[in-house]
Parts: sequence; C-alpha cells; structure tokens
Amino acid sequence: MNNNELINRIAILYGNEYPILMDVERAMNSSDPASYFKVVSYGCTDEDSRSMVKLLHNVLLNGEHDNLDMLFGVIEFFASSGKDTEVLSKIWLTMKQLIKSSATLSHDPEIIKSVKYILSFFDCSGVISAISDDASEYKFFEYLKTITNSDKPLIAHLRKFVKRFDTAEFALDDSLSIGQLKSKLWLVDTIRDMKLSLGDSVYVCAGWYGVLPALMFERADDCFSVINSFDIDPSTARPADTLNKDFVSNGRFQVCIKNIQDLNYTKDHITVSRFKYTDLNDFEESKSEITCAPPTCVINTSCEHIEDFDTWWNSIPKNMLVILQNNDFVEHEDDTVVNTVTNVDEFAAKLNLTETKFAGTLSLEKYNRFMIIGRK
Repeated sequence: MNNNELINRIAILYGNEYPILMDVERAMNSSDPASYFKVVSYGCTDEDSRSMVKLLHNVLLNGEHDNLDMLFGVIEFFASSGKDTEVLSKIWLTMKQLIKSSATLSHDPEIIKSVKYILSFFDCSGVISAISDDASEYKFFEYLKTITNSDKPLIAHLRKFVKRFDTAEFALDDSLSIGQLKSKLWLVDTIRDMKLSLGDSVYVCAGWYGVLPALMFERADDCFSVINSFDIDPSTARPADTLNKDFVSNGRFQVCIKNIQDLNYTKDHITVSRFKYTDLNDFEESKSEITCAPPTCVINTSCEHIEDFDTWWNSIPKNMLVILQNNDFVEHEDDTVVNTVTNVDEFAAKLNLTETKFAGTLSLEKYNRFMIIGRK
C-alpha cells in the first residue's frame, strides 16, 4: 500500500477532524492545483508568506492577473527576496505559463510541476516533498504528525501495520479497503452518538486484523472496558496485536485464535498470544491460557462470511446486546461470502431480536451495508 492509497484511507478516518487532510488527498491523488496552494498555505509559519500564497492563488488560478497592482506585488516579492537573475527569469516564465493556462487550468503534469515550483519558495513545512510520488514513508508520516499534532497514536500503529504486513501473506489491502473502513466507522460513530454502553466485556467475532477494535478504542473508549477479538485464522494475531498494541499492554485488548462456532459465551477458555518485537519484524511470541469473562456485548461485522449462521446465532445467550452487520454484495469472486441478505428488513427478520435499538443501511460504491443493534 503506497502513500497515495494511505492518504486516501487517512483522509477517510480523520478528514472531518482535520479538513486539510482532504486537500492533501486531492493534491496527491487528483493532482488538484488549488489543493497544493491550500496545503502550502496551511504550513506557512508567518502571515506574510500565507498572504503571498493567497495572492499567487488569486493571480495564477483565479484569473485575477488583470489587476496589475496584484501582479506587480507578486513580482516585487520575489525580486526583494534576493533571488538571482536566472531564478527570477524562471519564476517569471513559470508564472506566465500559469497565467496563460489559468482560464482552462487542468491537472496536466506540467501545470502541476509549475505550481509546485512556484510554491516551493513558501513551503516552510516541506509538504511538497513529503507528498511527492517518490517521498519516503518516513517523511510522509512525519508530515502527518505535524497536521495532527502527534495526537493520533493509531496513525503510528497504522504505519507499523503497513510496514510489517503489506506482503502477499496478508490481506492488508482488503482490511483497509474503503468499504471496510467506512462500515466500521459507521458502527463506531453510531454507538458513540447513541452513548450506548457495551458493558465490561465485548466479544468481537471474526475480528480479523483488529481494525474495528482499534477504532473503538480511539473514538468510543468510554462505551466499554475490554475487547476480546476472536478469529479462526492464526495469521490474524500479529496484525491485530500491532494495531492495538497500547491496549494489549494495558490488558484491555486480547487477540484470541478460536473458531467462533466453539464459543460458549459463559467461561470461554482460550489461548492468548503476546508478541514482543526486537525490531520491525523480529519478534518473540509467548502464549498463555486464560478464561474470558462472559460477554456483555457481541459484535460481528462479518455475518456474510459465517457458514452455518443459524448455529452460531443460536449459541448466543438470550438478551445479549448484539451489533451485527451484513451486506448484499454478490458480484465478486470471494467464495467465503455465503450468507448475504438483500436488505436490512430481511436481516432483521433473520435475527428476530426482542429489542431493536438501531437498524440502518449504509450505501457504498459496490454494495449496501446493513447494521442492526439490539437485544437477542
């Protein structure tokens, strides 16, 4: 997963909180000239530079070059900044090209190259190099830290997650697909907005790489105490551990390799793995046997993948708080999808809850996601 794909996912996760990330994403993935002006202006450390970037935007992109005072102001700025004749000549020729193109300014690579050249004189934060096609992941993530004020530990864990597991052995791209992220954000935002208490012990069934728990800890931390994430696939343990490392350390998250069809939801005896890394990829694994506390909430966002769904559903105790998702995605080649539904009403009828707290549909590009929250 390259930086262009990562910024798309990070903008999905944090774009509402940090709108500048949406401009970074557009600059990187749509080569949007206006977005380059916005991200450079955002990083300016003084008001004069920020004002000049705005002036350049108006002259070069908004077609306000008929205002001679404005145009001369741009030229005077560069002349007074000590640029030699050769540099000034290049600046002038570049501006002429942009002015000539402003009426029909496109995302042409040469136009973007010219925009980046002019803006490089004001790029205090180094954003242009940090979001370039050949930027290192280190420089890219360091830039993200400046935007978020290092206030999002999940971004740091996501960096390790990608570096460790972006290989053919793992389905990293699928776990961070746009549909997966939006579906999980929908769940987390819903329980947070409902102020729904999930109780002391949450079971996440078919927890895969732990993306949902990571988002729950980040955004709905006061809705629950502990999460046990169950998956039948042993290869899911290390990715889930990496994304949720802080909460593994404090005992609030456990990766549990177990078939969810074998859970009894009373006193489940499981083997838990712990991973201690000596560097990025070298690690020591230790295992211990534990008994999980009975769940107060059961979550399954992968109901479409559950073979013999009725057997699993019947094993969950009556009156259990459940949060379940399914979808109507059938045009694919994934033979593990065995239990889709056509709409949320069909899903609700299959579950037949005694109390429904929420039922809804999220429309995604290729399919609809259905979610139901309530008591069994």
